[in-house]
Amino acid sequence: MSHSLRLLVRGGLLLAIGALSQQLRLVLPLPVPVMTLLIGTLVNTVLVLAGRYTTRLLAWVICVALAVIAFFQGHILGPVVPVIALGNGMYVELTRSFTRGPVLFLGAPLGKAVVLGIGMVGALHLLQLPWAAISKTLALFLPLQLATGILGLFLAKGVEKRLQGNAPALQPPSKRKSKGKQKKK
Repeated sequence: MSHSLRLLVRGGLLLAIGALSQQLRLVLPLPVPVMTLLIGTLVNTVLVLAGRYTTRLLAWVICVALAVIAFFQGHILGPVVPVIALGNGMYVELTRSFTRGPVLFLGAPLGKAVVLGIGMVGALHLLQLPWAAISKTLALFLPLQLATGILGLFLAKGVEKRLQGNAPALQPPSKRKSKGKQKKK
């Protein structure tokens, strides 16, 4: 199987896992905060793995597709779709950039939460909600986003440990070793 086809298959599988994770609401009768923690953690895990095991373009396609799927599943409102897609993309980019340590485990979820917070204010304002409703929504939404971002990273790291021997994470092109002929000095 060619390398690009392998990446496409990985992307498709990760998208399917993310979409199915979002559907857990229909089969698990759990309280909303618990369900949000579970689903958010699984979706963030998918985003981290997509960022590390597929191309940047495929990872962004997955970010947008999961937001659109969440809309069609009835989980989010229309004006929030681009906000969620952008927040997911920010999370992917930050987890691709940072490899470990507090910068990864705090920076990526915090960056996503900031993008989502700013975007949500705009999207909810478009829906003409009063400021009290917007601030209450953000007070519930943003801490859950931080928690699921951190938990998603921990779960993704655990999955990566299991996958290490099977499929190495993609490295930036400048760090890859070429398999072709190397120039002699």
